[in-house]
Amino acid sequence: MYFLKYLLFFTSVILASSESDESVQECARYSPKEIQETFFTPVLEQRIKLVRTVVKEIYTNLEEMKGKVPNLNENLQKLSDEPMAEFPSDPIDLIEQELDMILRSHDRNWNRIWDTMGDILEPSRCPRAPKTLSDLKDNIGELTSTYRTSLDHLESSLKESLAEVSSIMKPLILVMDNILKAAGQLPKLVDNLQGQIMLELIKVKQDRKEPENPDIFGELISMSEALMNEFISTGRRLSLEDFWKSQISRIKKPELIDETTDAWKQEKVGLGVYLLNSIMDLKNAKSPDMVEIMKKFQT
Repeated sequence: MYFLKYLLFFTSVILASSESDESVQECARYSPKEIQETFFTPVLEQRIKLVRTVVKEIYTNLEEMKGKVPNLNENLQKLSDEPMAEFPSDPIDLIEQELDMILRSHDRNWNRIWDTMGDILEPSRCPRAPKTLSDLKDNIGELTSTYRTSLDHLESSLKESLAEVSSIMKPLILVMDNILKAAGQLPKLVDNLQGQIMLELIKVKQDRKEPENPDIFGELISMSEALMNEFISTGRRLSLEDFWKSQISRIKKPELIDETTDAWKQEKVGLGVYLLNSIMDLKNAKSPDMVEIMKKFQT
């Protein structure tokens, strides 16, 4: 009998402990970390992968072109009236450094949100400078400005890193545009990314329409703005755990692109076209005089 009572008591203690642990784990689960890793980080990582892939493929194609065409830069200079410029010695490394800074800024902002929440829930962690919901609101609000600033810096670095590609492709596009006006239609099939981008840029020149802005961090900015609005609306009415729990169902999770599909290829082409046209300004670019170009190649 004593053993039976002991067994029942022991079992009740285990069950009580399990329920308590589960409750703690559930509270810990619904936190800024889960929102970050469920919604924000996967989107950011795929956008970074898109940028990295586009830049690397463009430069791989460029090096292949240089290997096949002797004195490519010198010959293309005859097609352009623009002076030769200096380019970054390692354009891919330039982008890698920028992408690394973006990831670190992303993690730093979310860690700040997590730390501020911890300080609010446990004031003893920071007794001399207690944190409030206003501090947390400021931290959440910084997400949007961080993503916008990261986008501005990234686009600036991309323009710098793709300057050499632009200097080679722009005169080719302008000459091909003239030739195709007389010859007729564009070729339909091109194997590599650079060729696909070039065809789309010729269309931009012919149609005189700006390509669509791919808005690289648009989803991150929209989600962070929505999160800020939610905190303003409910952050002071709900407990912090309940607030983060509510966001699991309220944030619209963007669908990641399947990187084995044509949609991923189209994303790469669209980003390359937008970036290179932002450097070339094809809509306003002056077409070359074909007679003058032919004279240059005869001398």
